[in-house]
Amino acid sequence: MIQTRAGSTTVPTMRDELLSQLNTLLRLTHTEEMVAQVRRTQAMTDAVERELARNALLCRERAVELRDLISALDGVQDVFGMAVGRLSAAAKSQLEQGTTLPEALFTDLALEHQLLDRTRFVRRLGEELHEPRVIDAMERLEAAHTANVEWLDSVLAELAAGEPAKLRPTTAQAAVASGRRIAFFGTRQAAQAVNRSVAAFGKVQHRFEHRAGDVQHRLRQRAGDVQHRVAESADGAMDLLLRLGRDTSEVLIAGRDAALNRAEDVAREEGSVRVADEVHVVRESLGALRVDELPITDYDDLNAGMASARIEQLDSVDEVEVVLAYEWANKHRPSVTKAADARISELRDATS
Repeated sequence: MIQTRAGSTTVPTMRDELLSQLNTLLRLTHTEEMVAQVRRTQAMTDAVERELARNALLCRERAVELRDLISALDGVQDVFGMAVGRLSAAAKSQLEQGTTLPEALFTDLALEHQLLDRTRFVRRLGEELHEPRVIDAMERLEAAHTANVEWLDSVLAELAAGEPAKLRPTTAQAAVASGRRIAFFGTRQAAQAVNRSVAAFGKVQHRFEHRAGDVQHRLRQRAGDVQHRVAESADGAMDLLLRLGRDTSEVLIAGRDAALNRAEDVAREEGSVRVADEVHVVRESLGALRVDELPITDYDDLNAGMASARIEQLDSVDEVEVVLAYEWANKHRPSVTKAADARISELRDATS
């Protein structure tokens, strides 16, 4: 018999949904924190950098509050989801180098809207389940995400108006934007050249109708040549800028990895073990570890078959995930990533 809303079946189902949504919020909050750290490097002023640093700290505090709330509701944290969230944020930071700053900010805005909408949904679940802790926490989170949405809207408005913005594009993002402008300029110039040629042809045809065939052929050929040359120039410029963007992105990623490595070393030298460990986790998720830090010796010297075989010998999900992140960031060998995914599934099945 189907239980009514007041019956014993509905409440556990709603509670399961509540815990699932809280885990999703926790995963997205970790992603939000990493995005805030990336945006700190793009701050135009020290005041904006401090504002973003504070936002990253608040993200961390919200994550702690969500973890405590899950535990208070006798739930279990989705550890696998957390790892996926870190990898997703790392992938986002690299992929957005191939787009413009506004496009990157639109993905940030989509993340904040998702967090805001889920927060409202969880608050509603809390009200239905009479959980005041959930209601209070979600009201605070709703206010925070509303403020973040308004901040991102203001930055996009500044960019649209051509005003000095709070964030600067990375070198790669600036190159992509320039490439798009050049491509559009080339296409527009080609279209204008064709239109002018067609207009000129119409006049000539009207005045010299008896020569229409010969004149039409020459003018169309000339218009086609102009369009072809302009299009070739635009394509060449775009190819050059895309290559520049890829090269610049590689330089930026190398600089980022070196900076993270140095930050971890300094933190350990100063005895800040917790900070060092947090930086190390970020380096792991970005695939930014040095090869001598990987759980597989001489990994860079192994071919795809050998690397896959060594991955199958690892006994820890964490170790496999570290190798997988490094593989994605540095080598991109499909057979190796497939072997790593299979090993992770095998180890999880063995412990479940």
